[in-house]
Amino acid sequence: MNKIKIIILFLILAVVVISATVNVSRQFSVLAEAKKTNNNLLIKVNELTEINNDLIDKVAYASSSAYLEEAARDKFGLGSENDVWLELSPEQKNEAVIPTDLVENEPKFQQWFDLFTK
Repeated sequence: MNKIKIIILFLILAVVVISATVNVSRQFSVLAEAKKTNNNLLIKVNELTEINNDLIDKVAYASSSAYLEEAARDKFGLGSENDVWLELSPEQKNEAVIPTDLVENEPKFQQWFDLFTK
């Protein structure tokens, strides 16, 4: 009878040890997965922080006087009191712009050859 009690006690102890070992290994795997997820989230937070800082800089520029002057020049043709506006005649405007269909696309080696031989 004592041998049976000892065997049953060892069996119960073995079951407890095995279940504890399985539980600890599961907890370690959950902990490793949590660390991996935490690292991924930290990387994402850093990326979003950089994007947020860029957006803050853009908002600061959009509310600055430099942006307002640029927008006034581009959209409304307005300038400051020290700006000088040039009025070109249609002939001068045409001379200032070179039509792209008249430009010859020579190979680079031909351009270099012409540069040094002419």
